[in-house]
Amino acid sequence: MRILIVDDEMVSRTKLELILESFGDCESLVDGEEALALFHKAHLDEDPFDLIMLDIDLPGMNGIQLLSEIREAEKERNIEASHQAKILMTSAYRDKERIVASAQSGCDDYIGKPFNLDIEPAHKLKIDQNKLQNCRSNILNLVNVL
Repeated sequence: MRILIVDDEMVSRTKLELILESFGDCESLVDGEEALALFHKAHLDEDPFDLIMLDIDLPGMNGIQLLSEIREAEKERNIEASHQAKILMTSAYRDKERIVASAQSGCDDYIGKPFNLDIEPAHKLKIDQNKLQNCRSNILNLVNVL
């Protein structure tokens, strides 16, 4: 699984990497513009990210703007919802406005900071990763049959 972490705070980025590295290959960036460019490059290389962790408060393009840009790019590429990147928003702020704006922009979940190493979404991601691996295996088996 490919994981993109976008957070301008080094401590948060490092902690997320430690939590998520057992689930896949992590790449980390500090701003939205770089993240959007890497997202597009990953699709051009046909190796898109499976999970994107976005901090809401990023310098330049904020996390909600980046989320909207990513979802728009996925629509333009006709990527079905089931194949879109899972996007989790993170923030030290837990105000309703940010959570609602994130949900309306297409995030899959919202996690408050500070992070807990026992977070439930990590377990859900492992289950999703297993399902994804099973689907890939089934597709490869079908291709081999044809």
